[in-house]
Amino acid sequence: MKSSIFDKIKTIFAVSLITVLVWLWAEGRNVDDYTSEAITVRFVTPGREDLRVEPETDTVKINYRASVDQYDRLEEYLKQRHAIDIDVAENLNGDDRAVVGVSFKARLASDSIFSELGISVESVKPESALVTVEKLVTRSVPLKVELGNGDVQIAQAQVVPETVEVQVPASLVEKLNNLALPVSLHESDLANVKANEAESVQVAVELPKWLRDEGAEPKPRSVQVNFILKNQRESYVVRTVPINIMVPASVLERYEFVLPEDKWVIPDVEVQGPADAIEKIRKGEIKLTAVVRPTLSELGAGEMQLPVDILKPDDVQVVSTLPNLTVQVRARNEASETAAGGGF
Repeated sequence: MKSSIFDKIKTIFAVSLITVLVWLWAEGRNVDDYTSEAITVRFVTPGREDLRVEPETDTVKINYRASVDQYDRLEEYLKQRHAIDIDVAENLNGDDRAVVGVSFKARLASDSIFSELGISVESVKPESALVTVEKLVTRSVPLKVELGNGDVQIAQAQVVPETVEVQVPASLVEKLNNLALPVSLHESDLANVKANEAESVQVAVELPKWLRDEGAEPKPRSVQVNFILKNQRESYVVRTVPINIMVPASVLERYEFVLPEDKWVIPDVEVQGPADAIEKIRKGEIKLTAVVRPTLSELGAGEMQLPVDILKPDDVQVVSTLPNLTVQVRARNEASETAAGGGF
């Protein structure tokens, strides 16, 4: 009886051993060499949002030995994750910035999905890479209101909040010291705003190009601007605008230009423009002048109809319809006596 039980145990052990050996043999036959497999590695700093890594990724070509099962599991991993992470945060050693040398074969063989799956990494090209790890510093940056339309005037402008937070690499933090970020009010922001009433609009904070290139974002991205919109444009009627005839001095030596006395000025010329420019016209700080410009081809006509132009600031428009003026032209040797009127 005892001999029979012992024989059964030996048989079970032998069968199990043979099964294991057959499995190992089969696995050995399934192991293959995979060469120049392109894989993306991603340099990461787990749990350290205050660090920035450059470059963020790299592509390497790996030679490795793996069974069919290991290869399939690796492919599934890369399909889901798209890259293999390599932790570089530990290399900073308390400095604000460090350039880290990463040995791909050592890191992939000891601390990655390759080691978890038991895949043998034979070689990696390139063998290593230099990675820059730098601390990110957050600073509060003040805001300033800017007007995208030169005709717009506002009063009592207030930004809420008055500052935003911006995160930059430690090496660039000094560039934030004298920086104020613009909050621009454009025509579209003011489309439905009534003049002389307290208004509020939500406006995006604008970053200069160098900050955008660093991947920085303001927090919050938009702010509230409280303000009162002043009248964008005003009108004013200038009671009299004097008329001048503009010709070269050499022409005046040969010709006399005559206007009737009632045409020496243009009455009631309405102009419109920015409030500050109109105020200067109202105070007489800016004086408008009407001019007519005869051409040389018209001098022999004796009488001509000339359009009137108003000399004014570029941002001021003439609303009134300006008349054409009748100007008489006489040669100086024929103009010893003139009819009632003015000569130029």
